[in-house]
Amino acid sequence: MIFSKQFLIILSICILLACACTSRQKNVVTSKATPAELILNKEIQKIIKLKYNFEIKAGRGEDFGTFKTYMLFILTHNNKPIYTDTSSTEYEFGDKLYPLIRAIDSNTFEVLAEVNRRPGQNELSYFKIHQDKISDRQIFPIFISKAKNLDDDPALEYAGFWESGETWGQDNSLMGYSPIIYYEIKPDGLQIDSILTIAKNKSIYGAFKGFDYDAKSEMPVSTRKKFNAEIKRISL
Repeated sequence: MIFSKQFLIILSICILLACACTSRQKNVVTSKATPAELILNKEIQKIIKLKYNFEIKAGRGEDFGTFKTYMLFILTHNNKPIYTDTSSTEYEFGDKLYPLIRAIDSNTFEVLAEVNRRPGQNELSYFKIHQDKISDRQIFPIFISKAKNLDDDPALEYAGFWESGETWGQDNSLMGYSPIIYYEIKPDGLQIDSILTIAKNKSIYGAFKGFDYDAKSEMPVSTRKKFNAEIKRISL
């Protein structure tokens, strides 16, 4: 009988100690970040908060006086890293239009961030995100202005071009083919408006020679007058 009481007392103490230990363990907050993520987080110099609980974290910045670039780019949603770029790509955040974010539905989003491509014209890095995973990655030309109606249908469009265009030849009489690309806002995301792109570039250059900049397709510099007129129409 004495042995049974001592045993019960010892058992009770063990149970109490186990419960206390479990309680303390529940109060311990563990980090979900991996060691690699913790190292990158120490390099973050700039945080840009976007709509829908998205954030861009940037680091490894370099100041060039008139602009700054960052070679560490982390896109997160609800504090969860979705995309990390530690390459030599230089992201830039000086333009008020960018980063640009659009919600397609409650689980699908589009994000565009400006990329410095000096000495050429800057570009846009396009991310399509579905259920916190990158479903599409593209490079777009930098947009000339905010979205507006640039044709006869009710949908809005963005527009941009790949290169501003150098001139060469006798008396700088020649320039490359630099098409203006139009992107329509469709229910499932941004898409090239092929009909508008082909029609407008035909009216500028006399012929449509594709969606990419082409220095080999030499154009008379006089075409720049129509090009600039269309840029002005888009900008208004």
